[in-house]
Amino acid sequence: MDAVLAFRRRVFLTLGTLGFFLVVAADSIAGLFGNEGDPDLLTAGFLVVVVIDLIVASRLLLSQERLAKARTNLAARGRDGSMLGVGKVATILGASLAMTPLLMGFVLLVISGDTWRLYLFAGVSLLAGFYLWRRIEEGIRYLSGF
Repeated sequence: MDAVLAFRRRVFLTLGTLGFFLVVAADSIAGLFGNEGDPDLLTAGFLVVVVIDLIVASRLLLSQERLAKARTNLAARGRDGSMLGVGKVATILGASLAMTPLLMGFVLLVISGDTWRLYLFAGVSLLAGFYLWRRIEEGIRYLSGF
């Protein structure tokens, strides 16, 4: 279990550092493109899609029952059905879901040149990272007692 939790920590720390530098460099990035688009409707649409995506995907893909089912299915097929394998897949999935809002914010930054759009989605990404961090830990602890 410790190896999976250490892997989760490394993945989230790496992607968090990447996201931090992207947000810090937002002012200079916005100056490169200088587009004057005004995607207010697109910003609202992206925000709704991101929130729904995070809720649905975390409930469906990172639930304890789903992780246990994946572990037993892998073991039944003769593959690595260990907690380490399933935990790594859950970690990569959770980290990808947590970075999605930041990438959408970057797209909006490129379209409009407004840094506040990136900051908004960076905050959503940070909250999603904390939420998914806990969901993955709950799943891993559930699998360790399985």
